[in-house]
Amino acid sequence: MAAPRTSAARKKFRDREMELLLDLSRKVAQADNLDSVLQTIVATAATETHSDRGTLFLNDERTGELYSRVTQGGRILGDEDKMIASRRRKSGWLSTHVMSNPVC
Repeated sequence: MAAPRTSAARKKFRDREMELLLDLSRKVAQADNLDSVLQTIVATAATETHSDRGTLFLNDERTGELYSRVTQGGRILGDEDKMIASRRRKSGWLSTHVMSNPVC
């Protein structure tokens, strides 16, 4: 989403972002375990980006493998379908090259 150009539009955009962060922090605070926190984050990110799917990937620095921990809808993946060979897939390349050198 592009940043709004007018002062009023920027304020409205910032207010919406703050409401989103406050709502997310409340949901995360109510979670009783890490899986619930991760499910909440993925569901919120997918909703806010108008995506039909969302997945949270974790990179195992020791093995170089990329693990899909949570998908949208809260399904926790089993061992048989969560590993991606990091150096062979685009998502693995991104996790090792782009995500290890964040812009912000």
